[in-house]
Amino acid sequence: MSLDFGVDIGGTNIKLGLVDGKGEVVARRNLATRARRGPHQALERIAVAIDKMKRKREVGSIGVGIAGLVDHVHGVVRVPPNLPGWHGTPVKASLETMTGLPVRCANDANAVCLGEWLYGAGKGCRNLFCLTLGTGVGGGAVVEGRLLLGANHAAGELGHSVIFGNGLECRCGGRGCVERYLGADYLVHRARKRVKVQIRRITSHRNQIAMFGGKGEGPSLLTEFVGRKSSGLTPREIGRAARAGDGLALGVYSEGVPSLELYRYDR
Repeated sequence: MSLDFGVDIGGTNIKLGLVDGKGEVVARRNLATRARRGPHQALERIAVAIDKMKRKREVGSIGVGIAGLVDHVHGVVRVPPNLPGWHGTPVKASLETMTGLPVRCANDANAVCLGEWLYGAGKGCRNLFCLTLGTGVGGGAVVEGRLLLGANHAAGELGHSVIFGNGLECRCGGRGCVERYLGADYLVHRARKRVKVQIRRITSHRNQIAMFGGKGEGPSLLTEFVGRKSSGLTPREIGRAARAGDGLALGVYSEGVPSLELYRYDR
């Protein structure tokens, strides 16, 4: 039975899956993107991982989902906010040369949307919208049984819809984008700033009780999860603390878009 590779290239991690004709993943591999080192090193490591995973297996093709605006026909990524230096990268052509396999590329959120429509929660639906939360915020839509791409292949890019006219500056160059408030990097940045303050208080006032505002309020659970190194904080710990009712973690979430339920960040 022929198998195919699915590759998800995100701003932080690369995930590879060897998939059968029923959509079942038979083998997996994770890599760090190391996005700031440029696209060539990442594509080379993907090709090496694919070569190792496909040994003694019949593999037909590679499907790539990548963060950013993607030319779905030619497999070129454009202005990806969380992949600095990747603008104009011919992902399809590069991986075909490195692996010898046919490659198809899509925006990562569109790829997720198609997967859910064909095999997951949206199976059997004529219309579907898929929201993805990770390093960035993405979206994809199936409308009347077809993936909606739009004139520039970016119809579902919810993450860079402007929600505050003169809001905070986003990596895409705009201001007030959804991603600027809900992307994992920004979420972690807000949490780290507050955790640093609490760690400083704990360190400076070990024998004092009234270190924190609010009656009966104590240090955040996040200080327990990461010890005295706020640099180790990730969305996973923030999600755990929020579900436990931690005030600091809930406050970090509430500064985003309150109407969205974001406590599944760690999954």
